[in-house]
Amino acid sequence: MKMRYLWRGNLPLLILGFSVLTLGTNQLAVLAQIRQPTNVEIVRLRQQFQQFIRSTENNSIGAGYIQDRRTQAEKNTRESFVRS
Repeated sequence: MKMRYLWRGNLPLLILGFSVLTLGTNQLAVLAQIRQPTNVEIVRLRQQFQQFIRSTENNSIGAGYIQDRRTQAEKNTRESFVRS
């Protein structure tokens, strides 16, 4: 009888603890989604992307699909914006 009484008294605390644990776990997932990439990751991804573009431009199959219609002035403007 005594054990039953203790269990009933701790049940709300158990439910509260489980709820807080569940909410905390959900918050960790949200924080992981809003993580910003580091500068090292950005540099590495940029290099991989540029390498992919070069390989596609040199590839006879990909060269027909990728056509840059920008003028040289537009390319220079975009390049200066990216570097700043």
